[in-house]
Amino acid sequence: MFAVYCPRHRGRVLLFAQDIESLHNTDRGIELVYRCFCGHRGVLYTGKRRAGEEMLRVEWMPGRSAG
Repeated sequence: MFAVYCPRHRGRVLLFAQDIESLHNTDRGIELVYRCFCGHRGVLYTGKRRAGEEMLRVEWMPGRSAG
């Protein structure tokens, strides 16, 4: 389980493994693309970019909705 902020719910929601659309290691960190149960899609960046530099950032995916 993991929690993210959903702009449609205007609050944090708890999501599960089945809500993960993709998971990739990138130069920006670990990129987790998720879909909230309301249909909102977002990207969560976490992990380490470089040795000793931890990060946790969420980016919204405007214009992407359930369809």
